[in-house]
Amino acid sequence: MGHAYAHAFGINFYVNFFAEFIADYLAYSFLRSTEERLDKKFIAVLSANVDGITPVHADFTRYEKFRSSEHPPTETWYNSIITLKAKEIYEQRGFEFLTAVKKAFPEAEGKLNTETIIARLDTIYPGILKWSVGITDNVRQQ
Repeated sequence: MGHAYAHAFGINFYVNFFAEFIADYLAYSFLRSTEERLDKKFIAVLSANVDGITPVHADFTRYEKFRSSEHPPTETWYNSIITLKAKEIYEQRGFEFLTAVKKAFPEAEGKLNTETIIARLDTIYPGILKWSVGITDNVRQQ
């Protein structure tokens, strides 16, 4: 659902990481806005996923070629870690962040790679680059 809303808002996805990040940001914002605060249970599950799943890799450039059928738990781990970052940003910036994203990524822009997208996101929300490089720190050691 978040993917459809992002397109309607005018945000192009370019790469898998960006598509998941924006869709997860929108999904979290919806859950956060519910009277029942559905986000709390959702975040608990996502945190358990990050703590309990050992992905086959933890690198957003490798994620671009990854297919969930290769190792479904890894897909779950990526979605969880991305949504947890989206939550952090939403709690600080709310919907204003999406407006900044839309401005930083014009629709007419051509193809962008993961590294360029993360670097540009870092100008909107400092720390995303460091987080993206450090996601391997969130991998439970076997």
